[in-house]
Formats: sequence, C-alpha cells, structure tokens
Amino acid sequence: MHAMHIGTFEYKGEESFFSEDNFLYARCVVVANGQDFFRCVLVDPRAMPKHLEFESVLTIAPTAYERMTAQSYSHVPRVSMETFSNLQGWSEQGRNQTGD
Repeated sequence: MHAMHIGTFEYKGEESFFSEDNFLYARCVVVANGQDFFRCVLVDPRAMPKHLEFESVLTIAPTAYERMTAQSYSHVPRVSMETFSNLQGWSEQGRNQTGD
C-alpha cells in the first residue's frame, strides 16, 4: 500500500495516527513529477516520496480558471482524490495486490 511508504506520518494501521491530507499531498508530488515517475510508484509503492508534499498543485486549475474566466470553478471530478475513497485500494485485497 502506497500510504505505508510516505515517511513520518505513513499509514501504520487503524490504531496509529495517519494524516489523510499528508497522503494526498504526497500523491500530488508523484503526479507533479510526471508520467514515468507515476508509473514507477504505481508498480512499486516503496518509491513513494518520503517527507515531501505539494499541496499547492491542488489549487492550480481552480485559480487559473477563475483568473481566465472571472467565474467560480465548480468542476467536480468523476473520481475522488480524497484518501480512503478508493475502497478497493484500502481493502485487504488491494493491499495484497500492491505487495503489502
């Protein structure tokens, strides 16, 4: 599981502190580093960036849209970016598929 490889606040089970936001921001680092890095991390969760975040990438599209159109950005993505929204990825089966 990718959340188990992000550094200090990695996922250690339901009984330990885990920052859902930190995991989202670590995933932003993966996306910002391009398709090759994304594919590498997808195959090997241990390649997840440690102790890095890129929260600000989440505001790029809304800010650009609002500046260009002077309208509110109201897009709702088809797939949620929120941690735990991928039920299969957080299931026992999903963990086994990633090698953890």
